[in-house]
Amino acid sequence: MMDTPAIPTSSKVLSFAGTLGSEEAEGLLLSMRGMADKGQISRAAFRVFVELLQNVRLHGCGACSLNVWHENGLLHIETRNEASESDIGRAKERVEEANLNSGQLSAIIHERRLLPHSENECGAGLGLFEIRRLGAIDLQIATQEAKDAKSVLVIRASVEHKSLLVTDLQLQATSTTPRVSLPSEGNEAWIEGNCYPENAFSFFEPILSWLRNYRADGGKKMRLNVKLDYFNTSSSKCLLDLFQILQEANAEGASFSVCWLYCEDDPDMRENGEEFAQDLKLPFEIRAY
Repeated sequence: MMDTPAIPTSSKVLSFAGTLGSEEAEGLLLSMRGMADKGQISRAAFRVFVELLQNVRLHGCGACSLNVWHENGLLHIETRNEASESDIGRAKERVEEANLNSGQLSAIIHERRLLPHSENECGAGLGLFEIRRLGAIDLQIATQEAKDAKSVLVIRASVEHKSLLVTDLQLQATSTTPRVSLPSEGNEAWIEGNCYPENAFSFFEPILSWLRNYRADGGKKMRLNVKLDYFNTSSSKCLLDLFQILQEANAEGASFSVCWLYCEDDPDMRENGEEFAQDLKLPFEIRAY
């Protein structure tokens, strides 16, 4: 049986659960298309997503779920939906045929496009072949029983995942925001200064996005040095979000750590570091200067 793993926030690309109407489908397509246009996912990954989405729209019965996440250099696209036994049987046959004949898929698709269309078919019946042809290096299928004894069809396609090359993120300090230095090469990162911006979430968003993209591009090791003179309550929430991204990356095999630096005559800042360390499963050094 094929199970969906617990997906860390840092690895999640897109998630949907519910009834997939035309409006919902259009929103999902726009979101994935935007990522493809920015280079965050490949064009092939977007096309595989389109085929799987259309497959659910054509053959799904009622509610469905759709998850996209990256892991170990692969982008996984998975759909789950209730389906009739006949649709499940046909899908299994096509997945098996597509995996066995991966080198002849273009010819198979061309040949079957010329066949007369059956009135019993909602589509051309070529979507799963097209997914494999587009570059899915793995196509899996399984069934699971729902609570009401109906069958749930699970299809997962995996494609190579390469996002935009991450460049350095350098932010100059201001009277209310810290200096930020996140290098794309090298293992030492810094957040240093005062941190009480008017909108902490807006300030930290590019930092959190940079870390997620750094992980997606294969970044596995970094020490984040945090040397703050003061931070406000909203910034503390954003700092925790940042540390949790590092923690989740370590759970996936990365090696991230934090060095919390405080002035030796500032016990409050030392205690702040200790509180963060207690809430995290992350190498967290607390050091006076």
